[in-house]
Amino acid sequence: MKKTIRLFFTALLITLFSGCHNEVFYNIMNDVPPEKTTVSGVINSIARYKVGSTEFLVLAADGGLRYKKAEDYSHTTWKKYSNLPFELHNYEYYGSGHKGQQIIKVLADQDTLYIISVKYKSDELIGTSAPEKFYIWAKTIELNSDSSWKKDGSWTEITGTRSDGSELLQFYKSNDYYYTRFNVFSTNSPNPSHRRVFIKSKSSSDTEYYELNNGTLNSINMTASDGSDNKDIDGAAYIGNTIYFFDSSAVCSNETKSSNGTIIYFGKEKSSGLFYFDGSSASEQVLSAGEHISCLAVTKDYLLIGRARKEKSTTTSGGVVKCAIEADGKPESSLSSFSNNAQTQLSSSYLIYTLLNVDPSQNEKDSALYSSIGFKGTGTSTSVNFNNIGLWSYYPSRGNWNRE
Repeated sequence: MKKTIRLFFTALLITLFSGCHNEVFYNIMNDVPPEKTTVSGVINSIARYKVGSTEFLVLAADGGLRYKKAEDYSHTTWKKYSNLPFELHNYEYYGSGHKGQQIIKVLADQDTLYIISVKYKSDELIGTSAPEKFYIWAKTIELNSDSSWKKDGSWTEITGTRSDGSELLQFYKSNDYYYTRFNVFSTNSPNPSHRRVFIKSKSSSDTEYYELNNGTLNSINMTASDGSDNKDIDGAAYIGNTIYFFDSSAVCSNETKSSNGTIIYFGKEKSSGLFYFDGSSASEQVLSAGEHISCLAVTKDYLLIGRARKEKSTTTSGGVVKCAIEADGKPESSLSSFSNNAQTQLSSSYLIYTLLNVDPSQNEKDSALYSSIGFKGTGTSTSVNFNNIGLWSYYPSRGNWNRE
């Protein structure tokens, strides 16, 4: 009997050791030397924006507004655009306190670039910073001969009120936390003619929707296309030349620059379920991503799924997974393994804020891919690093995910 117990524990130790060894070995084999960090900070969106005949990617990060040519598959080509309608946010501890505005999101329609910003104040009651006012700014960018952005011209502040006369961009305080009652979202389509920007504006009693069309604010009606009665819309995408709306910010279609979309992939708020819509009806849940779906990016052969737990917590749970796409565009019902280091670099220890494929007509291994990540808490865990907060990229010539 004693011999049997001893052999059992020996076998158990070997199994545990082998499992740990394989996991550590896998992570070491899939780790790569880090590239020089060039784009850092919490990045909530990556906008496609066309100026003349040149396609750009635009975002807000360290240094304010950042842009690069979409065709530049190198992380050293990001530029800073200094012609902003406000001073970038900073804090004078022994002076006037909060100064300037922080850019929290960047979006674009066919011709106009939009930045959403916030001005802060000090909440003396709880001793923290608090939002004072949110803004939407619009500008049509022009190019210099070297394809850099001209720094002349002014931005227009988008102003307006709801039908009841109240603020368009509302926020409120509850249990010492501040929450917004609005969202600004876009289709961010590879096809510039399908790029549209919308505002969801809520009050304590109802929700109204508006479209920003080349800097003009127009009231519109929206209904969710996922078969539910939920009218809390946060995402939109095209099938053919028809736009559809969803109660999720994790929405994308298989549209490319040169071909219309035939199917839309979407998640649901605070859900791990992946669904699709074919223009007539929404599917049942195709698969579980294992965690709340926060963003999606489509390639010709795979759908990349970003995850981020949205419930209040001091810990982080996220990461990236993927599933194969069938010939008819429908996602397969099980997750696939990565052949690159995506799950090592964009691990479950990080929240995935954004995913973008520059050219969705390409297979995953041939695509230029971007993702922004972050985490909750103080960063004392050995599984996270403040230096990793920011933009990551995958380039075909490099064959791996690395710091942007």
